[in-house]
Amino acid sequence: MKLHRVIRSLACGGTVLACAVSLLAMPSASADVLASPAAPVLVSPADSRGTDTPAIKDLVLTWTKVTGAVAYDVQMSPNENWANNRVTLPNEGRTVATTYEVPVTLPHASYFWRVRAVLSGGNTTVWSADRVLTRDWNDSPSTVSSPTLGDRRFVWTAVRSASVYQLQVSPDPSFPSEGLLLCNTNHTTFAPYTWEMKTAEPGVIASTPDCMARADMVTGTVYYWHVIAFDGTRQEALPADTAPPKDSGYGCDQVFECSRASDVRSFTYTEPVTSSIVPATPTGLSAENCTSGVCFDTPSLTWTPVANAAYYEVRVALDSFHSNVQRVYTSAGAGMSPRDSFLDDQAGKAYYWYVRGCNSDDKCGNFSADATFTKASRAVKLSAPADGSALTTSQVTFSWEDFQLTNKTAAATSIQEAMDYRLELASDANFENDVQGFDNIDLTQFTKSTALLGDGKYYWRVQANDQSGHDLTWSATRSFTVDSKKPTVALHGAMSGRSSVTVVASEAVNGVTASTLGVRTASSATAIKGTLTKESSTVWRFSPTSPWVAGEHYKAWASAAVEDGVGNGVSSTGATLRASTLVDSSSSAMRKTSGDASWHTSSASDARGGTFIYSSDKASTAAHSSVSTYVAGTHVFLDGCRSPSSGLASVYIDGARVATVNFHRRASSCKQVWASPTLANKQHKVTVVLTGTKVKKSSGTKVSVDAIRVS
Repeated sequence: MKLHRVIRSLACGGTVLACAVSLLAMPSASADVLASPAAPVLVSPADSRGTDTPAIKDLVLTWTKVTGAVAYDVQMSPNENWANNRVTLPNEGRTVATTYEVPVTLPHASYFWRVRAVLSGGNTTVWSADRVLTRDWNDSPSTVSSPTLGDRRFVWTAVRSASVYQLQVSPDPSFPSEGLLLCNTNHTTFAPYTWEMKTAEPGVIASTPDCMARADMVTGTVYYWHVIAFDGTRQEALPADTAPPKDSGYGCDQVFECSRASDVRSFTYTEPVTSSIVPATPTGLSAENCTSGVCFDTPSLTWTPVANAAYYEVRVALDSFHSNVQRVYTSAGAGMSPRDSFLDDQAGKAYYWYVRGCNSDDKCGNFSADATFTKASRAVKLSAPADGSALTTSQVTFSWEDFQLTNKTAAATSIQEAMDYRLELASDANFENDVQGFDNIDLTQFTKSTALLGDGKYYWRVQANDQSGHDLTWSATRSFTVDSKKPTVALHGAMSGRSSVTVVASEAVNGVTASTLGVRTASSATAIKGTLTKESSTVWRFSPTSPWVAGEHYKAWASAAVEDGVGNGVSSTGATLRASTLVDSSSSAMRKTSGDASWHTSSASDARGGTFIYSSDKASTAAHSSVSTYVAGTHVFLDGCRSPSSGLASVYIDGARVATVNFHRRASSCKQVWASPTLANKQHKVTVVLTGTKVKKSSGTKVSVDAIRVS
C-alpha cells in the first residue's frame, strides 16, 4: 500500500490574500522549541514514499542521538494531521532511548512518523523530517495435507509470530459466513473432535463448544478449507482512526492481528463407519514430535485404528491411577491434536493418556494401556547482549530468537509459537535483588523506554508465554556490565624549568604511547615534545624536552586510541595547569649568552632564590652578554641586584627594545628593577642585553639578573 500526500484546498476564506493574512496572524513558534541543537535524524525504517518498500509487521523505529537530550517524543499519524489525527502511543510516545518498539496493536495502515528530542528543563528541538511506513502482515500459512478417512487431520505450515490459527471450512470456496465452520487452535495440526477439560473446581469437567461436529458435516460433500494465522497479544488496543472494527470478518482486530489466508484445499467428507460391534482395544499409541518421551510442544496423539470404531475417546490424566483426569477428547479419527497448549510438567511428572474405540451406538471397548509423555518446552535462546559483555552505553536493547525457531524440529508437524515474552533484569544471578520485570513483550527485542540503565553488573533472562497463558521455560541467565562513564586524564605537579609532571587517568586505560598521550598548551592542539614513562595503569610521568614556558597554561591530551577496558574513549582532559610565573636565574629556562665575560653566580640574602647571576661587557664589544626566556601573560617583571659597580641593560620583548634599565645603586640590594606595560595575552620572548655602558656615578658595567616574572 502506498500513501500519497493530499494537496488540500485553501481554507482561509478562499483567497490567497486571506491565507496570507491568516499566516501573518499566526503566533510565532513555541518558546519551548529550540533551533539548536538540531532535530534527531531518522534512521530506520527507510522512507517508503514513492517506493515499493514491503510492509512491516513488527515495527522498530530508530534515530540518531541528540547531544543533551534527556528523552524523545515519537509521533505517528495516518495523514500528517499532527494536531488532530495522531495515533495515541503509550506514554504519549515518550522514550529515553533512540529505539522505539511500536506495539503490535497498531492497525494495519500507512503512517507518517517523526521524532523530536526533549532537552533538560523541558525544552525541545524541532521535529525531525517525517517518513512514511506501512504496517501489515503479509505472511500466510501454506496447507500441507487434507483429512482422509484414515487420517482426519488438517496440516499446514507454521507462520512466525502466529500464536493461534483459525481453520475455516466451507462447502463454498469463497467462504461466505453462512455455513462457515471456524476452528481455532494453537498448533499447525488439527483433527475434528469434541473435548472436555477439568476446571478449578474439584471433580468438575467443563465442556467446550464443538468444532466441526459430525452434525455439521454431510457425507459425500466437497468441502474447502484454508487457514489464517493470528498474533495474539495482551496489550491494549491503540486508539487510532485506522483501527478496524472490533470483529472485522473472521475475528481479526487489533488484539488478534491476522495474516493473509493460506491457499485453499478441498476434501470430500466421508461419514465414519457405523457398526453395532464393540471395537477392539486400540494399540500403537504414540505422541508425535517427542524425543524419548519428552515433548517440547503439546504433541499430536495417534494410535492404530480399530475396526468398527465410529469415534475414539481419549483421556489425559496426571497419574497412573487416573484419579486426576485433566482432559477428555472425542475424536472421529485415529489421531488428534489438542487445540490448546499443555502446561509444562511440574517436577518432571508425566502425562498419562489412554484411548478406547466406540461404535455408532456409543458402546465402547476397553481402554488401551497407558502411554506417557512429559512436556518440557525449550528455553528461549538469547541473542544480545552477549554473556559477560561490557557495554559502553546505558541504552540496552535485549534481543532473543523467535520462540517458533527455537521450538522447531526437523520432523515437527506441530510447532508452537509464543504469544508474548517476559524479561527479568536483576543485580544478582538468583534474581532476588533489584528485580525488574517486563511483561507482555510481543517482539523478540525490548528496549527500556522509561529510564536508562545505571552503571553496574546486570543479569537477565527471558521466558516465553503461550496462547493458553502458560509460562514456559526460562532461558539461560546471562550477565553484562554497563560502564558508560568515560575516563578522564589530567595533569598533576609543579611546572618549572624542565620539571616532570604526571598525567593521571581516572581509571585504567589502554593504548597509551608517547604519540597517544601527552601535554599541550591550553590554546593549541600542538603536543609538547618530551618523554612519557609509565608508572602504573593510571599514571604516566611526562618530562618535557624544553623548559616549560613561565605562566603558560597546559593540559593533558589523549587521542582516540586511549580507552578503558570496555572501549570508552577519554571524554575530558581535566582542568588546565599553569606553569610557574617565575623564571629564577638558576632555572634551565633562563638561557645565557656570554659576551666579553661569562655569566657567574653569586649569593645574596635578598635574592629570590638566594643567588643571582652577573656579567660585564664593554661598549665596544661586538657580542654583548644577554639572558632570555619565554613567558606567557600580559605583564613582565625584571628582578635584579643593583650595586655601585653596575651598569645599563636593554630589555627586548619579542625582538623589539622596550626599555633601558639602570642597575646602579649606591647600596647593593636585590629587587624589581623594571615592569613592562600591558602586553597581549600570549607567549612572549623576553631578552635582557648588557650594553657595556654605565652612568657616571657607577664604577663598572656589571649587570646582575635575579629573575624574570610574568602575570
